[in-house]
Amino acid sequence: MRDDLSGKKRELKSLKNGKGMQNLLNQLYRILGNPVATFDLSYNLIAYADDVITDDPLWNELIATGSFGTDTLTVFKSENWIDAVANCDKLALLNSDKLKYDRINAKIFDKDKTRIANLIVVACDKPFEDGDPELIVDICDILSKEIRASEFYQKLDRAYQETLICDLLSGYPIDKLLVTAKLTDIDRDMALNIYLAVVKVPQDKLDKIGHFRDLFKQTQRKYKYYIYNDYIVILISTNNPQLSVNIELRKLRNLFIQENMHAGISSSFDNLYELRKHYLEAANALDNGLKNNSDQPIYLYDDISGL
Repeated sequence: MRDDLSGKKRELKSLKNGKGMQNLLNQLYRILGNPVATFDLSYNLIAYADDVITDDPLWNELIATGSFGTDTLTVFKSENWIDAVANCDKLALLNSDKLKYDRINAKIFDKDKTRIANLIVVACDKPFEDGDPELIVDICDILSKEIRASEFYQKLDRAYQETLICDLLSGYPIDKLLVTAKLTDIDRDMALNIYLAVVKVPQDKLDKIGHFRDLFKQTQRKYKYYIYNDYIVILISTNNPQLSVNIELRKLRNLFIQENMHAGISSSFDNLYELRKHYLEAANALDNGLKNNSDQPIYLYDDISGL
């Protein structure tokens, strides 16, 4: 068995990046002996090994429609597969009487260790072997390099995250089954307590709002920054029981003073589905502060809520 695994590992090392996902997946299908496909964090198909003929319903649905339907995602949720994948380090074995064949779902990470895609391997041609999980982890490293080389995919993923956050800020209805994986990845990078800040950019500087957002990122890299309704929205997270403006926001606070900007900050929360509620808190704190105490750069919702 180890000799067979060693041979397959040698074959993996001989694979070359730069020839496209399709080429890689076709070769990986041959090495693993089972169908393989990649899809993004919204369950949209990226690429798959072609010339696969199988009676597996989920594989056929993904290939035929380019995604999974709501009914299928409901099954994923009820079987706890979404949580199993979200909580695993690298891969999860999915098996159930709801599945015709066992499958392995593995995570593909970028250079910053952020999940950017999934690999699915379906055991419909032969049962999984003891060495398959080890091989699949190596395969994900190869696929990571291929995906990272695609500037288009990187831009698409960033744009999707921005759109999702803006939809949540707007309070638009969200299909939680479709966005759970993406939100889990965003949330995984954050500390225990989350605060939302809205930063008001002076009217005469609005044409530079993208520049200021990038400047904030460079100044304080551990937070997340978005543009929404002519505000720069910041997702701030801390493991401390209470946010210290003078310590944790010192660098940003100095920038606000320098650029004549003001910010409102919400109460703390831990559920990204509540972004709309806390966006309104932060906006309320900002408006109230500007009306009553405009010489300060930062206003806290907790100060006006009686907490």
